[in-house]
Amino acid sequence: MNWLAFIAAAYLSYALQGGLAPLWTLNGVTPNLLLVLMIFVGLHAPRSVTLVAAMILGLLMDLRPGPLASGGALVGPHALGFLIGGYATLQLRNMLVRGSVITLVLLTFIVGSFTALTEVLLYSLRGLPMLAGEPMPWRALPQLLVRGQGIFYTAVLAVPLGLLLNLSLKTWGFTARSRGEKIF
Repeated sequence: MNWLAFIAAAYLSYALQGGLAPLWTLNGVTPNLLLVLMIFVGLHAPRSVTLVAAMILGLLMDLRPGPLASGGALVGPHALGFLIGGYATLQLRNMLVRGSVITLVLLTFIVGSFTALTEVLLYSLRGLPMLAGEPMPWRALPQLLVRGQGIFYTAVLAVPLGLLLNLSLKTWGFTARSRGEKIF
């Protein structure tokens, strides 16, 4: 994989996600462009590259303001969620057509669900001081609903993004997979 193309795409996705957030946030829901990029890389890159790219994109997501009451960033939930999502992409990619936009949209729903569940679980575990009698400001169910809406919104935007990413496929420098490529 061409890492310069990845860095440029990651930077552009990160900047658009943060810079355009006030313009395309609907009812508190913002699409996740880095998730679409992670799935695209996961569909075409070798296994080790996919997992490294997923971790990098997850860390970028963690650097954005988080859903905690303080608005502070917590490093880890998105990184682990994207890592699990990258692994799920690796498991599913041999059953799907890799160059299809429909595949990208379908995996956005599936992989986005894995990442959202992981993130909400980790943020909820952070609130375990409630066991000592302290009130828990984090509510998992409303966060799951917002994340579900975000996955749907991201899947809608995955159509034009998938078309653009598929047009740029030659610049990524993905190698052809071997016939006996094992995923697990």
